[in-house]
Amino acid sequence: MEQLETRLRGENLTNEERKSLNELRLDPNFTEFLRLARLVAGSHHAIAYTGAGVSTGPGALLPTVRGVYGVSNSQLDTDDFSPESLQSLRPTRTHMGLVAL
Repeated sequence: MEQLETRLRGENLTNEERKSLNELRLDPNFTEFLRLARLVAGSHHAIAYTGAGVSTGPGALLPTVRGVYGVSNSQLDTDDFSPESLQSLRPTRTHMGLVAL
C-alpha cells in the first residue's frame, strides 16, 4: 500500500510514468480508480475479468474478430496469425494498467 501511495504522489517515477499519471488524474473516473487501486494493493490476490477488447485497443495491432473491421469481414488468412506476425503485438494501456495494479 505504501508503494502505491508513493507512486500516486509522483515519487520515483520515470518521465513516461509521470506523464501517464498526470493524464490519469484528468480522467473523470480517477476517484474510482484510486478506490480500486487501494483495494487491490491491500489484498493478497486479485483477478481481472476482461473481454477481448482489452487486447484490441489502440497500439495493440491485434485485429478484432467481430465488427466492421473484424477478421470475419476481411480477407485475412491464417498466415496473418503466424508466430512471426504476432511478434509485433504490444500491450495496450489497459494491459499496463492491470500490471500496475
